[in-house]
Amino acid sequence: MSNSIIKIGLDKRDKMIYAARVKTDKTRFEIKALIRLNSEFPLKHDLIEDGDLHFAIPDSQAMLKQIRISPESQYSTHEQAKFEMIQSVLEDESVFSFESEETSQANNIIGAIFRKERSDKLIASYNANNFDKNRIKKFRVRSLALGKGYLNFCHPETGELACIADFCKEVVSICLIYQKKILNVASIDLQKFDFLNENDIDKITMEFKTILNFKLSSIFDKGITVPLSSLMIIGGNEQLVNKFSDYFKLKPFLPKINHGFFSNPKKLEQIPLHNYLIALGLSVD
Repeated sequence: MSNSIIKIGLDKRDKMIYAARVKTDKTRFEIKALIRLNSEFPLKHDLIEDGDLHFAIPDSQAMLKQIRISPESQYSTHEQAKFEMIQSVLEDESVFSFESEETSQANNIIGAIFRKERSDKLIASYNANNFDKNRIKKFRVRSLALGKGYLNFCHPETGELACIADFCKEVVSICLIYQKKILNVASIDLQKFDFLNENDIDKITMEFKTILNFKLSSIFDKGITVPLSSLMIIGGNEQLVNKFSDYFKLKPFLPKINHGFFSNPKKLEQIPLHNYLIALGLSVD
């Protein structure tokens, strides 16, 4: 008897929905299919008609917080993180959903909290109201799903500290990876910028560098002093990538997804696999 589960990761990138159909069990992942769908039409495709549904939440719709937990506590790390996040809001905890992620720093957790009512609006934005609600198993913040996707489906880069960023028209999701674990996350609202405007490209790059330097400074204060070794950029345009090369010592590049996870790896060169990285990360517990 098979213990495998089919999970469908769904990530809305601008007007398109990137879906990853992944077969999982306790030992491995198998990518069965990658599908791109238009969010302006009802979400329907033979390859997503069964399996557990996992949706990506825009970073702007959740509150994230670094939480220090006690290893001696009788409560689990998730319960401790949930308690800390509840203290950050004024309303009853029943109106919120919670998520937590262990980091590469001992006893440090990333906690995320978002309103349950937003999940209904999110499903509507995916044009997915036709799905059985019992199939919907999880919502995960995009930046955390990005890190999960990189760590579980990509060839690891050399060096201890890496940054991966996913650019859409409305937001960039950022994840710092340290010693093969998520270290920290961030995001930038891009709705006020025009990717075709050179001045705006400058502003985006400067804001990105400011936030990245702030995050690197904060982890330096916690004893992590290794330099950034990799800068991976998904999305944006050629002008943006070229501008990053001007502002950073590291040349940006695309993450490399391991073809060994595909049940049929033929013709993968024709697919922009990196655009599905968040959808893939949603399939990971």
